[in-house]
Amino acid sequence: MGQKWSKMSEKQKSPFHIKAQEDLQRYQNEMNELMTKGFFVNQDGIKSTDLVNKKKRSAVTSKGQEHSPTTSKRKAMTEPIEPQEEIVKKSPKRAKK
Repeated sequence: MGQKWSKMSEKQKSPFHIKAQEDLQRYQNEMNELMTKGFFVNQDGIKSTDLVNKKKRSAVTSKGQEHSPTTSKRKAMTEPIEPQEEIVKKSPKRAKK
C-alpha cells in the first residue's frame, strides 16, 4: 500500500487529504464538546455516554479456534492444593525439625 501511495499523484491523493481534514475537524469538535459538556453527540445524533463498548476480539489460533490467554491461569487457580503433610511425605529432606 505504501508503494502505491508514493506512486500516486497529488491529484489522486487529494480526496484522501480532504477526508482526513474533515475527520480532523470532526474530532476537534467532539473533543471540545467533550471537554466543555462532559459528552459529545456523534454524527448519527447519538450521545457518547449512550454508546455501547464493543467486545474485544479474542485471539484466534491458526486452526480457527478461540484461544484465551487466561485459560491456563484459571486452570492453575482451580486445581486442588495438596495438604502440607502430603508434601512433607513426598520430600523427606524437608521434614519439619
